[in-house]
Amino acid sequence: MIGYIYAVILAISWSLAAILYGYSLRHGDALIVTLIRIYPALIVTIIATMLMEPFDIEYLLNPYLIYMAIITGALGILIGSYAYIYAIKNVGVTITYPIAFSYTLYVSLITVLMLGEPLSIGLIIGLCLQLTGIIILSTRNNNSEILHTQKGVLAAIIASIAWTSNAVLVKIALFTAPPVLFALMRLLSLSVLSTPIFLARYNKIKEFSNSEILAACIGGALGIGVGIVLYHLAIMDIGAARTTIISSSSPGLSILLALVLLKERPGKRALLGAILVTIAIMFVILF
Repeated sequence: MIGYIYAVILAISWSLAAILYGYSLRHGDALIVTLIRIYPALIVTIIATMLMEPFDIEYLLNPYLIYMAIITGALGILIGSYAYIYAIKNVGVTITYPIAFSYTLYVSLITVLMLGEPLSIGLIIGLCLQLTGIIILSTRNNNSEILHTQKGVLAAIIASIAWTSNAVLVKIALFTAPPVLFALMRLLSLSVLSTPIFLARYNKIKEFSNSEILAACIGGALGIGVGIVLYHLAIMDIGAARTTIISSSSPGLSILLALVLLKERPGKRALLGAILVTIAIMFVILF
């Protein structure tokens, strides 16, 4: 049961992070927001590792785990997250969130077919409800002020594809690595790889206000730092399929926060889609 709790808290963390990213992107560059989040997230995972797992240097020097940490970090935290944040900047949270998080459907099918995770009736019904909700959310009438551009939608789809590959590879890596320590390895490798890019574009940080930079940092600490630790722990306990469905089934909260804080207007169709996806959570948990 603890795995379900991890996944639900993870969903809340990701929803709050999405709103913070939306706020931080009002004037600035999407790549800077993508990169600046990594450093507070790294601090969170260092603290989590110290508190939750014994530090074992053998894992940090394992070539296989180093390779997996680099690949999953690049796919999930860099490529997928940049596409996600770029989409938020162009089309807003209420459109980006359901499209990008449709990756849960692909992950569920892949892990059942390839990794032998059980296929229950709750998982099947949850997938159907979530797919219906995502379709409604993604094809809603755009009666808000969000600029619905083709580039933004394409970026959200790219994020979904990148996160699909990432989730499956993380599941494979966690057969060998402790979950919290592997989260630290992913962010360590990513911080080394991304720092030269961040320094090359450092002049772009002038486009941001102090509050926007703070929002990006807090979003990174929640969405990546807290998020990646809980994500790994949940996968270890309940598997990748259920973790990805529950943890990404939070468009309802995201839409509500976007409505209140970012002044987006989701409309009735978006609310209906959010309700269906929320019901999908209950089927996955209870059945």
